[in-house]
Amino acid sequence: MDLNMEFDSKEILKRDKISRIPDIEEKYRSYILILYPDSTIYDYDEVINLIKGDCKKYAFITHEPESNETKKHTHVVLYFDSARYVKGLEKKWGIPYYYFQLPLTFRGCCRYLTHIDYPEKIQYNIHSSLQSPILLFMNIINCSNTSKYNKEY
Repeated sequence: MDLNMEFDSKEILKRDKISRIPDIEEKYRSYILILYPDSTIYDYDEVINLIKGDCKKYAFITHEPESNETKKHTHVVLYFDSARYVKGLEKKWGIPYYYFQLPLTFRGCCRYLTHIDYPEKIQYNIHSSLQSPILLFMNIINCSNTSKYNKEY
């Protein structure tokens, strides 16, 4: 599957070792997204601003294309204090529900933002590339005792 293309139907969801598809009838505390700055489905800048306003604990980073990728994309990791329905986020942010994925581990998804565990990929500096309102994410990425965030939500 080519992940460079924007998702235009739920049949082309990303399925890999760090995420799974949410059940639209369930609430979850954490989600991950891949957004494209040149999207025609949603307003990228508006979505980023809504995320910053609605979610206290988030991290995102824009990756350059690699290997079979053809365009820049932004990885977003979200953690809410209280669980949210994906349909509610879809309605509020204007992102189709099939863009939302659930992290298998919150810590693993945060670490993926900088490719710290993927030496074959472009390495990103956490201090200059990662946007986050709190330092919690830097602690999650670097700490070894993160069992609180390693469970599924």
